Amino acid sequence: LLSIMGDAELRYGDYDAARGRYTESLALLRPLGELTLSTYPLVGLSQLACIDGDYARARALVEEALAIRRQPDYGYPWLVANALVHLGEIDRCAGDPARGVPSFEQALAAGREVADDVLIGYSVHNLGHIALHAGDLATAAARFRESLLLRWRSGPGAEVAASLAGLAGVALREGRLTEALRLFGAVDRMLESTHNVLRPADERLRREGLVATRLRLDAPAFDAAFREGQATTFEELDGMAKAVALRESGRG
Repeated sequence: LLSIMGDAELRYGDYDAARGRYTESLALLRPLGELTLSTYPLVGLSQLACIDGDYARARALVEEALAIRRQPDYGYPWLVANALVHLGEIDRCAGDPARGVPSFEQALAAGREVADDVLIGYSVHNLGHIALHAGDLATAAARFRESLLLRWRSGPGAEVAASLAGLAGVALREGRLTEALRLFGAVDRMLESTHNVLRPADERLRREGLVATRLRLDAPAFDAAFREGQATTFEELDGMAKAVALRESGRG
């Protein structure tokens, strides 16, 4: 229960509270020999280490959880794939996204095998960022669009916001600054209204994208486009996202 509470606090950006929950959970589970359950706070603490910029610690914590989940008697391949996603995201946070490709591809294969939309969505989304980093905008747009379609049915939240932010990054790289800002504005409003924060790797790129856009637009144009995005309804967002994805698909 402490670990579950930590997950909620992490999602809402209350990092100090989440750290306390995970630390207490792990301290209770380890003496009991509950290795399987201990992987949950381990993964949570790894995300906090990533936020802190301690990527070596973040990787060590996830690798410890992954080693436990890979034991023959564990029996939960979904959670192995989940840990692989977290491992790859650490590489993204550390500025070495290509290193995470094998982790994301393994997780995606596992997700498709069991037809799990959540796992597929996270894996495809991260592979979109790998393509974006490499400058392959057509592939990036297609990946983000696929992840968005999988996440859309769950309604507004951090996952949908992350996919929209990815598409904003595509528009930014294409030089469509106003379009990128509208999407970034929509992301900002969605996170504010749901009291969510993005996962560390996505939040880093969102902030970098906003800074890059602000440097290329005057303040009135920046503010107007951002506010327009903030006023966009959830239903209208699908059309905005589709426009970016389809344009890049045509270029590809």
